Parts: sequence; C-alpha cells; structure tokens
Amino acid sequence: MTCRAADPVFLDALLGGLQSLFWGPTPDRWPDLAQGFRELARAASDDPRLGSPLQALAEAFPEPLTPAEADGLSAAHVALFVSAKGGVPAPPYHSCHDGGPRRVLGPTAQEMRRLLQAEDLEPATGEPPDHLCVELDYLRRLLAQGREIEASRFAAEVMRPWLGRFRDSLATADPPRLFAEAADLLLATIDTLTA
Repeated sequence: MTCRAADPVFLDALLGGLQSLFWGPTPDRWPDLAQGFRELARAASDDPRLGSPLQALAEAFPEPLTPAEADGLSAAHVALFVSAKGGVPAPPYHSCHDGGPRRVLGPTAQEMRRLLQAEDLEPATGEPPDHLCVELDYLRRLLAQGREIEASRFAAEVMRPWLGRFRDSLATADPPRLFAEAADLLLATIDTLTA
C-alpha cells in the first residue's frame, strides 16, 4: 500500500480542499469541491491512513448536489463556524480551543501572527491569524517550500492539540455529516504529517 501523504501534489490538493471547505465556499462552488474530494478519494483508495476518511467525506456530499442542497451546506457552514444565535458551536479559531475560555485573539493568535510575520505573510482575508484556514495556508507554504521538518513540527505542536478539541466541539453541535467527516479527515491528514 502507498501513502498518498508522501506525494506533495496530492497533499497540497487535500489540504487546499479542506481549506476551501472550512472557509465555506459560495453555493455555486460546492459541486466543484465535491468533485475534487471524490477524485482525491479515488487516488487514495489504497492509502492505509487517508483512504477511509477521504472516502467517507466524498460519500457525505449529496449526489447530485442540487442548488438547494448547496445553499443548505452554506447555511450550515455559517451556523457552525461563523454566526449563530446563542454563539457559534465550533469557532474555527485556535484561541477558542486552548482549553481556557473561548475568546478570539488569545495568545495563540499572537504567536501565529509572529510566525506569519517571520515569513512576510499576512492573512489576506482579514481574519485573525489563528483561523484554521490561515494555519492550513501556513502549513501548505512550509510543505511547498520543502520544509517538511518544520511542517511536521507545526502540525504536531501547534495544530494537532487544538484540532482535537475543535472536532469535539463540532461533534456536540450534531453537524451535517459532511462537516463531521471533514473534521475527521483533517485530523487524519495532520496525523500523517506528524508520524
């Protein structure tokens, strides 16, 4: 069996797909995202670590994905990660999953800002620097530059501890299967980088 995580092109596509999903694509982009994950699942069908979670995510997309279903996924994304009455159940910010009280722009955001500045980077979206997708973007940059040891350390020491708590918060919200599978795949991907 092969490990697709060793293929930098595959890994970048996988991390990029997860980044797009957690950013929350516009309703018209959900079908492309679904197709991309189906292709990744086919490519990783024999991968011992990523094959099953990729297949589970690919199967979680409605098929065919109608405009109404795409609208529903976008609405669910907003309710889970952006804005909800009574508070967002799974904020995609590292600071909110430090083990202390949930608050944006905590110490981990300042540390992430320092890491980004050291690379002459700034979150293009105006999001706090410890947003999940900003951290994924930073990880992808390290990998694209061939800095595998730094990427593995970042994945293990910075991302992995809080992503487990993020997934647990998401699970308590009883999300659509798609988002639960995406969180499981995200953790499996991070775990392949830290092994």
